[in-house]
Amino acid sequence: MKKLVCVLALLGCAFAAVAQPVPTSVAQTFAIWPGVAPGMVDPPKQEPPPNNRGSYVGVVRPTLVMSLAANPNGAAVLILSGGSYKKVVRADTDGAAVARWMNSLGVDAYVLKYRLPMETFNPPEAAYQDAQRALRLIRSNSFAGEFGHSVDPRRVGVIGFSAGGHLAGVMGTYYDTAFYQPVDNTDRVSARPDFMILVGAPIYSASYLHSRILSQTGERRRTIQVVGPFPFDTAVNARTPPAIIFHGQADAKVPYTSAVAAAQWLDKAKVPVELHIFPGVGHSLSITSSGPEKQWIAFSEKWLKAQGIIP
Repeated sequence: MKKLVCVLALLGCAFAAVAQPVPTSVAQTFAIWPGVAPGMVDPPKQEPPPNNRGSYVGVVRPTLVMSLAANPNGAAVLILSGGSYKKVVRADTDGAAVARWMNSLGVDAYVLKYRLPMETFNPPEAAYQDAQRALRLIRSNSFAGEFGHSVDPRRVGVIGFSAGGHLAGVMGTYYDTAFYQPVDNTDRVSARPDFMILVGAPIYSASYLHSRILSQTGERRRTIQVVGPFPFDTAVNARTPPAIIFHGQADAKVPYTSAVAAAQWLDKAKVPVELHIFPGVGHSLSITSSGPEKQWIAFSEKWLKAQGIIP
């Protein structure tokens, strides 16, 4: 029987060794849609540059930034930044740093700049559409093949932070949902990730979302329209990909109980899952974490090896 592994990381424990990044062989940007992304109504004609904090809003041309490993092993990962679906935060900095870390493990990495469903010219499913399309492009080797890399279609996963973690969770549970009409042969490829790394992710139950739909108005109601149709608990089954979940116990934005519940639902469905809760840590887990919580990086590497994703 598969077991839930739950670790409460102590504040006083020693740092685990983390592999140092190596230079990537290629880093290029690609549009994920051959034309206008699906479902947009009167979008802005120009996409603004990132603000002084490196966050994007008004995304009308979703892109993947591809970073290829110098010593690839065939695995690939889609990286999803957070931002409450109102912005895509630090994709060019933190996202790139995550990509370099993955490259150091031999994993080709792709940072997605996705559309924001909180912007009303986008459909509520915009981020889900972009993420599904991106994963299919990665799995079909649409970009890496041009540079001599070969992607193993059975080792393509996703890592998401905050709202990006929610997006990753939707990808892992609603991969058979057609969020958009096929545009080419790439859309015949499976959108199911082979593994999930969820960092500070808001994960919701059907009962919670139903109660919020009845009580929210304005912008908050729009948020529920985005996440409401896709509860995690009712969609988890034995085909949900394995997951490792990280959360701060002092997270005031997304209570750590969200992560605990997600792990319990996965465990109940006999999906391999590992959970790490860091005491005293807020909504700040990232590739740049500097305290003992930085161990989430080493924990992830050990887990990826145990799952057979990296050697």
